Amino acid sequence: MKLSTKTTYGLRALAVLARLFPEGLSVADLANQEKMSVKYLETILSSLKKQSILSSTKGSAGGYSLARNPKEINLWQVVEVLEGGLAVAHCVGNRGKVFCGDHCDCRVGQILSEIEVVWASLLQKRTLAELVSTKN
Repeated sequence: MKLSTKTTYGLRALAVLARLFPEGLSVADLANQEKMSVKYLETILSSLKKQSILSSTKGSAGGYSLARNPKEINLWQVVEVLEGGLAVAHCVGNRGKVFCGDHCDCRVGQILSEIEVVWASLLQKRTLAELVSTKN
C-alpha cells in the first residue's frame, strides 16, 4: 500500500497552506519552498480546487489557499481526490468492497478489504490541522 507522489506532494503542499491559513501562497513560491515542479504542483492544486479543498485568486498577488479551516479537511478527502480512493488489491474496490465475484471464498480478499476499511477510517479521522500541529 503506497500513496503516489501526487498524493504525498499534495499533502505536503496542503500542510504548508494549513500553516498559513487563512492566507495563501503562489504556486511558484509553494513549489520553490517544497522543492517541487511548478507544473506538476499546479496540476495537483487544480484537482484539489475542483473539489473545493482549495480556493484560488488570480493576479500578481494570487495563489492558492485552503477553502476551509484545516480542522474541517480530513486526509481521506485529499486521498480520494488525488488517488481516486484506496484499493489495496485488484479485487478490492474503494470502501472495502470485494469484487472477485459471488463464488469467491478468498480469505485474502476479505482480509485486504478489512485493511482498506481501517486505513480509510484512520484517514477520515485525521485532518490537515494535525499535519502542522506541534502536539504529539
